[in-house]
Amino acid sequence: LIHETIRTTMCERGDVGITHWGWMAERKDVREKEAGHLGRRFPGEQLVDASNLGVCFAMATLPGNEKKSSEVTRIGGEYQQLLHRAVDCSSIKLRRNEDGRIVSTSLWSQRDASLGKVRKFVKQSLIEVPSVGDANLVAQFPPVETSYVAEYVQQEAPKPRTVRLFENHLEIWNANFLEKVVKTQEVHGDVFSDDIFGCHAFVGDQLVYSAAPAKKKPSSEAGSGAAVIDSGTLDEYQKIEDLGEKYPQKASPRLYVLNLNDGRLKRLGGNTPDKDVKDVQYNSAAKLLCFVFGEPFGEEPPLGVFYSFNRPSILYVLPGQDFTDGNLNTDPIPVTSTNGCDYNVLCARFSPKGEKLVFVSSPATLAHNMSLSLRSIELRGGITSARTSTILDIPRNPSEHEYPGLYLYFRRALIDRPFLDESGRYLILDTGWGSFTHALVVDCDGCNKVTKIQFPNGGSTNVRAALGNIVVLSTSCFRSPTRLYFAVFNDFADASNFGGCYLTEEHEEAPLTWQVHRFESGNEAIYVQPTTCSSDRRASLLCFPHGGPHSASFVAYNVLVELLARQNIAIVFVNFRGSTGRGQDYMDALPGNCGVIDVEDCVEAVKWCIEEFNVDGDRVGVIGGSYGGF
Repeated sequence: LIHETIRTTMCERGDVGITHWGWMAERKDVREKEAGHLGRRFPGEQLVDASNLGVCFAMATLPGNEKKSSEVTRIGGEYQQLLHRAVDCSSIKLRRNEDGRIVSTSLWSQRDASLGKVRKFVKQSLIEVPSVGDANLVAQFPPVETSYVAEYVQQEAPKPRTVRLFENHLEIWNANFLEKVVKTQEVHGDVFSDDIFGCHAFVGDQLVYSAAPAKKKPSSEAGSGAAVIDSGTLDEYQKIEDLGEKYPQKASPRLYVLNLNDGRLKRLGGNTPDKDVKDVQYNSAAKLLCFVFGEPFGEEPPLGVFYSFNRPSILYVLPGQDFTDGNLNTDPIPVTSTNGCDYNVLCARFSPKGEKLVFVSSPATLAHNMSLSLRSIELRGGITSARTSTILDIPRNPSEHEYPGLYLYFRRALIDRPFLDESGRYLILDTGWGSFTHALVVDCDGCNKVTKIQFPNGGSTNVRAALGNIVVLSTSCFRSPTRLYFAVFNDFADASNFGGCYLTEEHEEAPLTWQVHRFESGNEAIYVQPTTCSSDRRASLLCFPHGGPHSASFVAYNVLVELLARQNIAIVFVNFRGSTGRGQDYMDALPGNCGVIDVEDCVEAVKWCIEEFNVDGDRVGVIGGSYGGF
């Protein structure tokens, strides 16, 4: 009924154009029917969902645009300059050198508006961690542009190797040189490197990772350097089912195994339900493998990234000796069931000694995001007698200062190695907490104490990587893009006390301030004001409800916010009733009231801004995408 499209409309107001980019319903009767399901009818003849001002400004600077004004040209150039500092860190790997120093390798991306593409580059840092005192940044190497899709580093090996996956091949590197190049296009399709389906594990000298099936049938004879074809899966190449929204022409992920010694690549063998794989992990101490496989929906089609969190799934465990030559010699043992609170399982992680397995889970729900519980499986007595317990339950109605629940925002809930100590008592994670994201240290030993980690910039903090008690955190606020902080935790009982050093330089601060306000209704708003705003020069105001609807806006850097602030435009982000980060009852308030209480909360936030700040009440607009556009 509603299809995705892109339409550009120049709505001139002064010299500034607005680009509308989003979803539209083309037929009025269809819109009214769909609106009726939500208890609200849409007025007017056209629905325009999201506005992306930056796209318009960038387009206006292209050669040949004869109608562009000098003001639009200026803003377009300013937008491109801001993109140069709005870099995003997508992954971080930590390893310890022979001399005890830590090497941090991070993959970054940056939008290049002038060339119309996203550029990726790798940065490496060398950090010294003394037994007493803070960590020291010894060296930082210049960024190197790269084109690989994913990089996996073998951690626990006498001579660790690195595997880099590209669009049609992969490379195996040792510490000194390139060992092998293996063609992959005849064995599998696109590699999943995202936070939803991307997963991998090293089992000795074998790498297990997730990828889509190949897009074409393999040739009968493999050429030089080609991978070995698993003939048992040829029937899948005749028709590959599309995974769904956000993954066009990309089939549900399977597991593939690479032998690092001879370069042989094949589909994971054995009687395994490895379609729609969500996770794979291996613990070398206990020699245990675990998998999370999605269960079929029945006749319903796959739903893509936004609903992948709530697919029925089961956690399996397998002794490592039953995995040889890329095959599972026995069936993995299920340790969870889709009945009850573990309907949906994500992010299974072994403790360092393999004595327990933690994971996050949720009961069945129609919402594509909800609060999750943190659960633990005791493995000391063996797989078949494993006992499951709850570390952090789903809070219903927490106070402002109480733990609000564990939320996913289309990324992993737990990093690959979340435990801070060898005993597996303390782990680190992050979650949405009102209008912020906070890193948390969780004491899993009975008391389930949660300690919040905060930085002086007053913004949001996320956990990016860990190696024992060494953790890389990212911190960001509206005034400054993401910075990486290398933290060392020595006192887990007082996790708020830690030392370390920044791995990235401090940025020039954006010309704005912000304030978070909670209303009596429970509605929460973030008001962002340009420093150029005054009683003599009142700012225009944009109201920005988030998408989801079960999501939230956070105090974190946004290039569009800075661009608008530089044009004396203020923004109010509205975390209306139904948003995440406030407990399950707060989210459950919205279903059945869509288009009612969320709209009331937006109006309440706008009135507050006009009454409390230097905002021109005659120049107020609204901007949103997805549900926020509705």
